[in-house]
Amino acid sequence: MPFDHMYGSREGIGLALHNDFRKIFTGDFAKKLVTFLVRWGFVKAEKDEKGAVLIDTSVVLPYINAVAQASMKAIIEQRDEEETSDDA
Repeated sequence: MPFDHMYGSREGIGLALHNDFRKIFTGDFAKKLVTFLVRWGFVKAEKDEKGAVLIDTSVVLPYINAVAQASMKAIIEQRDEEETSDDA
């Protein structure tokens, strides 16, 4: 089952896929994921004197990367399953 896309080269496809997927892991999703990680004790958060929440991004980013990698792997595996079942 070929991908429907508007990009000519394999590099163009890969770059566009990466950029679109990366957008999912910014903004609201990232905030919710960090909130989850803090709530369940995976990441520590502190408040400064003004009450702003401070989180060490070097601790958070590996979690975000792990979720992104696992998600992309699951998406590709699902696509592979669909292609395999279409061939049968």
